[in-house]
Amino acid sequence: MQNQGLPAPAATNESAAGRPASPRIPEGQRLVALFALGVLLLNFPLLALWDVRATVMGIPVFPVALFGLWALLIGLVGWLADRKEP
Repeated sequence: MQNQGLPAPAATNESAAGRPASPRIPEGQRLVALFALGVLLLNFPLLALWDVRATVMGIPVFPVALFGLWALLIGLVGWLADRKEP
């Protein structure tokens, strides 16, 4: 079908909902950023914050924080891998 004398619609930088379209970040870059976050969280300066003489339900805080952060990172990787991009 031809555009019978009507002007072509102007290209806009808006999504279908009328909001400005955000630039898409490739999945690989998100995973690299998540890796960098994991390196920071599981490295000495921040991990030393949890090395205290306290317990959570009888378990020292350090292993609870270590495995909690590890589980959080695994959950974030799973969420990123399972996302459906439009």
